[in-house]
Amino acid sequence: MSKLPNLAQWMVLLRTLIPFVGGLLVMNHVMTATEFSSLVDQLGKLATDVVVLIGMLAPVITAIWGMINRSDKNVVVAASEIPGVQVTVNGKAPVEVKQVALDPAVPNVIVQPPAVKAS
Repeated sequence: MSKLPNLAQWMVLLRTLIPFVGGLLVMNHVMTATEFSSLVDQLGKLATDVVVLIGMLAPVITAIWGMINRSDKNVVVAASEIPGVQVTVNGKAPVEVKQVALDPAVPNVIVQPPAVKAS
């Protein structure tokens, strides 16, 4: 058994504690049964709203991750890791790509020497 409870175990605990706490509140005249029922309904709606919000954020997070992950630098690094592929970087490449080409930790990326014009 893991040290921390999993999500299902937390949900069982929560479903057990809500009626228990509600019973204590009603028994001690802190609120009526109707007020407690209304509170539980509002909490359920809040939970639903949070789930919907998380669902709406997923495409935004995916887009941001995609923009980071598909940068020129990361594309060159990913291509260089394919067996049998050598990436050649020329002088027109962005600075971050040239830095990758000069990094000895990234194999299979080379800098193309500038062309010498014949005079």
